[in-house]
Amino acid sequence: MRLTTGSTCNHLPAWSPDGNTIAFLSNQTSTPPAQDLWLIAPDGSRLREAAHSVPYARDTVFGDSLAWIGNTGDLMVHEANWQWEIMRFHLSQLSRLPVTRSRVDGSDRNFTQTAGMVVFATSNNEGIGKRSLCFSPDGSQLCISIARYESKAGIGADLYLLDLRTGKVTQLTRIGESVVWNLYPTWSSKDIIAFSSGPTRFGPCQLHLIRSDGSGLKRLTHNHYDNVHPAWSPDSKHLVFAAGTGSGRSLKVAYNLYVMQVA
Repeated sequence: MRLTTGSTCNHLPAWSPDGNTIAFLSNQTSTPPAQDLWLIAPDGSRLREAAHSVPYARDTVFGDSLAWIGNTGDLMVHEANWQWEIMRFHLSQLSRLPVTRSRVDGSDRNFTQTAGMVVFATSNNEGIGKRSLCFSPDGSQLCISIARYESKAGIGADLYLLDLRTGKVTQLTRIGESVVWNLYPTWSSKDIIAFSSGPTRFGPCQLHLIRSDGSGLKRLTHNHYDNVHPAWSPDSKHLVFAAGTGSGRSLKVAYNLYVMQVA
């Protein structure tokens, strides 16, 4: 079932735990590279903009991945352009939408004091977690994509698990000597992680599944599209994801959202 239409880039969907809302990024009302935070119901109704960015210099403000924080109604937003940061977006506390964020350096007090709080920030030259952020169902672990493995053919990315209680890091996937980019993990209530995997970080990618203990690796899609940014439904029976025929994952290329039954 198709949820969005048009020639704009609608991607990075995240399904809320209560099943009522899908958050995603879109440039429907912005000029690339700027993109904004949008919400839509799983049946395609109640489309509305949650946060609008006013870019300056080379910032896109909202730029990477989204993750719902349990049943709080809030979102964790991870973006990396001017600087790499993880921000808590207090969606549950906002009565009027959309809100506007004009800067990403913390000087936009009107936004950071009412709508969002930066919980982690670092320089943009780090290769950890870019466009990849998801929590385990109980919130104790974080799955991230780390561009750390360098082979003779170049650099790829693997999935790692970070235990937020102990700080222990465990490698989940192993690309070996081949150049493979494992990206965009999403963790189901049944302890299964879906992710995109492709020959480069710009695709084309196919969807895969793996258990949190590293077993059960399975490929889901077999097509010529770039299948990216999967997100689980609350019952872990469906995935929503973005698919497009473009290359480079540019905001000027049309991507649309699709729902797939997994189990």
